[in-house]
Amino acid sequence: MVDEGNLGPKGQGADGGPGGGGGRNGGAGNGAGADGEVIIKAENVSFFYGQFQALKNISLDIMADEVTAFIGPSGCGKSTFLKLLNRMHDFVPGTRLAGEILVRGTSLYGPETDPVDIRRRVGMVFQRPNPFPKSIYDNICYGPRLVGVTKKSDLDQVVEKALKAAALWDDVKDKLGKSALDLSGGQQQRVCIARALALEPEILLMDEPTSALDPIATSKVEDWIRGAGMSIVIVTHNMQQAARISDRTAFFYMGELIEFGPTLELFTSPREVRTENYITGRFG
Repeated sequence: MVDEGNLGPKGQGADGGPGGGGGRNGGAGNGAGADGEVIIKAENVSFFYGQFQALKNISLDIMADEVTAFIGPSGCGKSTFLKLLNRMHDFVPGTRLAGEILVRGTSLYGPETDPVDIRRRVGMVFQRPNPFPKSIYDNICYGPRLVGVTKKSDLDQVVEKALKAAALWDDVKDKLGKSALDLSGGQQQRVCIARALALEPEILLMDEPTSALDPIATSKVEDWIRGAGMSIVIVTHNMQQAARISDRTAFFYMGELIEFGPTLELFTSPREVRTENYITGRFG
């Protein structure tokens, strides 16, 4: 199992003291804690690409204002499940969903649900930084302008608030008219985070957001995630990263959810043999 002393529970460095149950949660794994709010509830979710079943009967509760990490080997279904949470698979022909996903009690795939509204409420940051070939300012304003914010003073406030939230304001406040493509990779990824935050989403999904970044840029993005104080779901291949930044961790394998619980517990005393085998490097 992963050495507990090197985990660095959420909110602490790698040499920090023990965290109560792994970050803020300290609660039991597959449902709400005693005083927590479930923001996403998945019930018996299966997903198909044509005849291929990529996900098999996934049920879990994702808590509000926590960081939830999805881990597992390549092809295990973790990114497929993440993309279900803001309906990105709507664009893929031949796919089919069974089961139910609720966001604060509202069906994500219900007939009355507007996918555009869902993607505003549930933001997404991708594996590689993908800023638009526009200025930093126009990158952040892109979403707000689409939903009707046009007043310059309002847009200025949105830009400043989003860049401060993404811990980038001090770096770029004097060069907002500069192309976002001229920034470093880590800064570009934080522009993408700020762009997602500009619409004030309830949930932020992150699909391996640091896999293309150097260690310094990775550290800055991780610092932001730890201190964001919002509901974040992150896919990562880096188990140390999951241990450092998340409150709860879900282990996926071959389309199944094998184990889900407080991060510290999952890494130091997993309930399932397959989880232990994965986190100790016996496969994956």
